[in-house]
Amino acid sequence: ERRPLQRDLRRLLMKYNGLPLSEVRVQEVLDDLRPIIYSYNLRLPNDLWLLAKTFVMMEGVGKKLAPDFDIFAVSQPYVKKFLRRMWLPTEWGPDVWRNLTGWNDLVTDLPRQTNRILTQVERGEVGLKLHIPEIDKTVHRLDDIANRVILSLLLAAFIMALALLIPTLNLTWPWGLLTWIIISSFAVMCFLALWLIISIIRSGGGL
Repeated sequence: ERRPLQRDLRRLLMKYNGLPLSEVRVQEVLDDLRPIIYSYNLRLPNDLWLLAKTFVMMEGVGKKLAPDFDIFAVSQPYVKKFLRRMWLPTEWGPDVWRNLTGWNDLVTDLPRQTNRILTQVERGEVGLKLHIPEIDKTVHRLDDIANRVILSLLLAAFIMALALLIPTLNLTWPWGLLTWIIISSFAVMCFLALWLIISIIRSGGGL
């Protein structure tokens, strides 16, 4: 693809070669250059695109300062030098070598890994381990809600039972042992119920 690329670049340079700066629009040059870059899958440094954008912004200033300045005559040696460097093996060689090394490691290691997996399958050592943090949090939350519901029902049952027993007691002083036990149990259950309500409110308002 080198010859077609050279032909297209030469055609582009000939279009603007010899024109004074006043007759050249940098944005138009970039629009003509962009299809060539995409057609040949060229990779240009980011600094080069930044420089081109700077040229676009400074275009008006340059036309006022030096309208007869031929930018292509000045930049032609640098463009040729850049194109020569782009095709040097030292430029594209490291990427090619790195990719080849990666494929070599993959091809070398693949049979060993495949054999290890097949051995584990034959021994029944291959299992599926699924760990999804969000599901774990949801399950933990549901388990906590279930525990609180059960505790709430038990507390409600004990409080109702003790509340029904209190009217049957002899509350005249001094209290008997049974009265002390029932009254104390009722107070403890009410305290636990209050603690449960406070913990629910602190945790977000739900069971």
